[in-house]
Amino acid sequence: NAIVTILIERSRINRTLQHQIDHLQQRYEADLVTRPLNPSELALSDISMQRVTQLTTIANQLGRSQATQAAITRSLPIGLIACDLTGRVWFCNPIAAAMFNLRGGSLLEPILVPEWIGMNDWQQVLREPNIVLIEKHRQGQWFNFQIKPLERREDGILIILEDVTLRKAIELNLDTQISELHHLSELKDEFLSTVSHELRTPLTNMKMAIQLLKIAKSETQKEHYLRILDNECNREADLVNTLLDLQRLESGRQTFDLQPICLQEWLPDLLEPFDRRTESRQQSFAIVLDPSLPILQSDQAALERILVELLNNACKYTPPNEQIIVSVDWVIPNVEISLKNSGVEISEEAQSKIFERFYRIPNADPWKQGGSGLGLALVKKLVESLQGSIAVMSANGWTIFTVKLPVRSDEKPATS
Repeated sequence: NAIVTILIERSRINRTLQHQIDHLQQRYEADLVTRPLNPSELALSDISMQRVTQLTTIANQLGRSQATQAAITRSLPIGLIACDLTGRVWFCNPIAAAMFNLRGGSLLEPILVPEWIGMNDWQQVLREPNIVLIEKHRQGQWFNFQIKPLERREDGILIILEDVTLRKAIELNLDTQISELHHLSELKDEFLSTVSHELRTPLTNMKMAIQLLKIAKSETQKEHYLRILDNECNREADLVNTLLDLQRLESGRQTFDLQPICLQEWLPDLLEPFDRRTESRQQSFAIVLDPSLPILQSDQAALERILVELLNNACKYTPPNEQIIVSVDWVIPNVEISLKNSGVEISEEAQSKIFERFYRIPNADPWKQGGSGLGLALVKKLVESLQGSIAVMSANGWTIFTVKLPVRSDEKPATS
């Protein structure tokens, strides 16, 4: 009787433990969270209590481990989906569930194919699970979509979905910065090469003039070589000064003295020397001023430099018997200064480069004067420093540079 009693008791204990283990497994599969076992729930005799307590301790540890894993899985910033080899979901975390509107038992094929993976690739993954990594761009976001077999292949596959939009943006920004640095390095090398050449040319001419001056016998020859020296010294000084001006403008160290300027009175005196210069070159020169021009608050020295550089260019590139016209209008909210010359056109490619340092239009100087190629770069910087803008347009035998300078609302017309 004692033996029968023991066997019956052990059988009851085994059934109870199996029931609790099954219940534990069901809760784990349903929610990845377990409830610790309580030995008192088993109603066991003292004979088996020690073994039951050991099993209960193991079950409790398993439950805590599974609960921890569940909490971690739910808090991960990535989507996790586990499915069997038929493609039916048996686990997904909240991110994946929200993104794909998933729940346990959902079929993945209609959700993933073909937006995330092709049909043939999906069927191949289910037949022979292997690691697959796909980068996808959807609705302005980038995702890493990874498929890998579970530890036991017969259990199915795990799908990992990670939003890498921020990382892609950082990578793109980094690539852009590297490209810009490379471009700046090329510009620096080109700049140094061009500056070296531009500085060397006047020095070479001066050296040659000095050597010829030493052996010159007549006063006429000496005066000729002295003029060459004077011109080349001025050319060198102009180049250095222009470079320094550009550097100050780009660094923001250039200061401006804004004063009221009456354009109707100031411009004719400024432009008078160009009237004589164009006449000597058989060029036609005209000034057209809007009678309603306001008093302009600007830096007179900077504005003079802008106009002189533009007119020097116009005189240099305008052939004989062609026209140079300066017109100034009040087009609210700006004063617009347009300088146009006929007989020359600038290609679209050249227009896109014309304000770059040292750029010179090939074979466009009928007077063969040369130049540093810094004038228009300086003009653009000066105009922008005065809160204005400059643009160029060329077509039908005319080239037009237009400078727009803002007029404050309290600035009144110079004439009533």
